[in-house]
Amino acid sequence: MYDLVDRPVERLSNSGRFLLWAIRGWTQAAERRDCPPRALHRGFALMGAHGVLPDFHVAMALLNRDALAPMTFAPIAGSRIVEDEAVLLALWGDAARWRPERAQDMLTLLVGRGAVVPLATAIGNATRGFAGVGLDLGDLAPPSPIHQERSRP
Repeated sequence: MYDLVDRPVERLSNSGRFLLWAIRGWTQAAERRDCPPRALHRGFALMGAHGVLPDFHVAMALLNRDALAPMTFAPIAGSRIVEDEAVLLALWGDAARWRPERAQDMLTLLVGRGAVVPLATAIGNATRGFAGVGLDLGDLAPPSPIHQERSRP
């Protein structure tokens, strides 16, 4: 999570950028009192992920309703990843990497006890749906070139 805070959005993989766009888009639609699924429908359809939108919407609605503290998100065009976005990206990444215990531990810090299991279920369902259309949330930020091992000639 901390390696994403205040980093450029471009550091994210294509899947990570899509997830961040969806999180920001959902939040901004809800703030405008627009229907978030309707606002995100076209983007999800273009990615072949239209079937994932209901589970994603449920996850975001539960976060919105049951968060223990207000969360802050950057505008859609924001160039940096803010702290709460990094937390959610890490959460989705843990779910995609089949680390349910880490994801549930994080959820207990984010939402009320009654929302943990339904939220974990919605995130798990959405994560599997994203994977089914080629959006790998388990690798949200590829390593920077200076950290990659060089192959020997």
